[in-house]
Amino acid sequence: MLVADIIAMADARTEKRGGKALNLTSELLLVCQEFCSAQVWDWRLKTTSFNTTATVPEYRLPTDGSSGPCEVDSIYSVQIVSSATDIIGLDPINEEADQARRQNVDATDQPTNYFRKLGDPDKLRLSPVPDDTYPLVVTYWAIPTANLGTTIPSYIPPKLHGILVKGLETTILRYTLGVENDKYQATKAEYDAMTQKAW
Repeated sequence: MLVADIIAMADARTEKRGGKALNLTSELLLVCQEFCSAQVWDWRLKTTSFNTTATVPEYRLPTDGSSGPCEVDSIYSVQIVSSATDIIGLDPINEEADQARRQNVDATDQPTNYFRKLGDPDKLRLSPVPDDTYPLVVTYWAIPTANLGTTIPSYIPPKLHGILVKGLETTILRYTLGVENDKYQATKAEYDAMTQKAW
């Protein structure tokens, strides 16, 4: 379903209240983000692969097809995959002090750790700095982060687009009628039930 179709449906179902008061494309992006974060949906799990370059410690994480911010909500795993049986998992570095130290001064060797670069979370930082070319596979939880353009991100299954329509309806009613309004409450209950049923 196209972004314009979802917006038109939600706006029509709410008596065109939203188009007058809200930026519905931006609101739909927020609905998509909220919906993606509502559960640990298996369809959000994506994989990208690339080769490292010797002495290059940082690599841009995937975007949603634009040059905007990366679509990586969180990293599930990073592996060096040389063959089907030669797989080495890298460990995350979660402590900022350790990340800062390694970001400023680090050894050069086969990477054993990774983290999102401090100050630029759109980049993956490897530690130690690669001393050679290594085939990396990064598995991550995707979330829409930039302007939706004309289409909903391809990883959100089309059969769930109706939930996005209901989510946008809920948002429109929340901001135009208020959270105490009966129509908002009923629409919110429908949206929550649809989200739970999809799980």
